[in-house]
Amino acid sequence: PECKTGNFTREVVYLYAMEVGQLDAKERKLRSRIVFKGFHLKMAEFLVTDFNKVGSIAITCEIDDVANIAPKEERCKEIRATVASLRVDSIAAAGYGFSRSRAAADIAADKLKLNWQSVKGASQTIKEGDVLSMRGRGRLEVAEVRGTTKKGRIGIVLKRYL
Repeated sequence: PECKTGNFTREVVYLYAMEVGQLDAKERKLRSRIVFKGFHLKMAEFLVTDFNKVGSIAITCEIDDVANIAPKEERCKEIRATVASLRVDSIAAAGYGFSRSRAAADIAADKLKLNWQSVKGASQTIKEGDVLSMRGRGRLEVAEVRGTTKKGRIGIVLKRYL
């Protein structure tokens, strides 16, 4: 078997979801899966037989094939914008919808990451394919740099993952 899944009871998912504020209290049946890839068969069998509680909540586990698990669907929003330059603060301001000075303040506070590394400064340049991530705001991918407009601005296409 390639993976092991654990089917959580309604209470576990409900308590977790209410803690993060994602789910509605009226939802009737909730089911969540945890995927452990690359386990040795003996380890998987041990988890199936002995992994029966999370805290004080009872759970059931089963061995399943990776092909039976649907991939997580990522929602994204495409943003087309023009910027004066390919600076980090300019791209972040266009993608997240705030000013360049606010983006510079967030960079100084180390809230903004470029390709999962801390941004060195607001003037750091970005290229196509780079990923910006901001704590509390999500990820932003520079999908395409389209070229310059008549006024000398640079057209970009961003994908903001929600």
